[in-house]
Amino acid sequence: MTWRVDSTPDLVIGVAEGPEPYLFTDISGALRQRDGTIVIADRRTRQLRFFDADGQFIKAIGGAGQGPGEFQEGVAYHPTLYHGNGDSLVVRDTYRNVALLEPSGSFIRRQRIAARDTVPDAVGDLARLSLVFGDGSYLVLDQTDVCPALRGPAGPCETQMVFRRVSDGGSTLAAFGRLVSHRFEMAKSRGMVRSFSQFQSLPYWGVYGTDFYHGDSRTFEFRKFGADGRLSRIVRAALAQATPDQLPPPEWVTAQVHSVPLPGAPNAAALEAFQREAWASAQRPARLRAYDGLIVDRVGNVWIREYLVGRPPPPTGERWWVFDSTGTLRHGVRLPSVIGRAFESVQRQHWPQPVFIDDDIVLAVSSDADRVPRVNVYKIRKVSVRAGAASP
Repeated sequence: MTWRVDSTPDLVIGVAEGPEPYLFTDISGALRQRDGTIVIADRRTRQLRFFDADGQFIKAIGGAGQGPGEFQEGVAYHPTLYHGNGDSLVVRDTYRNVALLEPSGSFIRRQRIAARDTVPDAVGDLARLSLVFGDGSYLVLDQTDVCPALRGPAGPCETQMVFRRVSDGGSTLAAFGRLVSHRFEMAKSRGMVRSFSQFQSLPYWGVYGTDFYHGDSRTFEFRKFGADGRLSRIVRAALAQATPDQLPPPEWVTAQVHSVPLPGAPNAAALEAFQREAWASAQRPARLRAYDGLIVDRVGNVWIREYLVGRPPPPTGERWWVFDSTGTLRHGVRLPSVIGRAFESVQRQHWPQPVFIDDDIVLAVSSDADRVPRVNVYKIRKVSVRAGAASP
């Protein structure tokens, strides 16, 4: 059996002009329910919009506010969307505040994830909700350190957090340990601060059922933890890693991960010069990241994205490796590059990924050349190598 995904979507939801339900301002999440319903979260209107399997609008719920069925408004807040227990929906509108909804969208209750248990060495009250497990419990991250380069001299940074599975009452059900949560390099000069992670080996994580997956792309490896928090499997693959001499020229890089203007910040030309200077002086590791993303799909497969070292993807699409729940490599699948760009649009993994993969579809949040937000749905075609015919 081989898997294939077409370069063009089978369904697109979102238009530049047309009926209001299809006009999105900023899509902050999308998923498909078991009955085929597609649910899309719009950040600025604070709405969830429901569409049938053919993309026909069903209804919209929510709106800005703090009442039942409404989602809190704020510049930094995203009404981000998760599957909860079964087909229930969990919508987070701040780091810890969530709304629990029936699969139909009917409001159940609003809840604040109270991380009652103390975590040694935690930095203030910085615990945050990252993902939702299949039983409705939460993946909560507690920051335990602050990179010195954030407060002092510039340089490379590595932040770590304690990863926990927490009940809706705030009790720790499992502790997965203190793990890398981000790497970046901080540059400072003449009133400017810039961070970027193009050289860094980044961590990625996901959940399935009550299992937790964490991968550090310094090597081609990811780890699986069970419901009790214990390490149950380490998956490794012997694949060659890129070296810094394969990096593209400075013109390729724009430091877009994080930017903080300081008092007296210079103009755009000076900022561009600063970015080039920071790129030229950044520390190159001996080896670059082994892969460029990790997604756990809704049936327990782990998808690993190939690292292209700044090269444009080939016309056939980007390569993703698919491992089953036992850690066995099953497929190499080419996905349209728009899916990779959607994945890259979320740099920090405590925000949900804008790519949702089920047993038979890949759903990706994207925008066209005119920056019109939309959701593309691609069918996974499973072809029997012997018969040459698509499986149902």
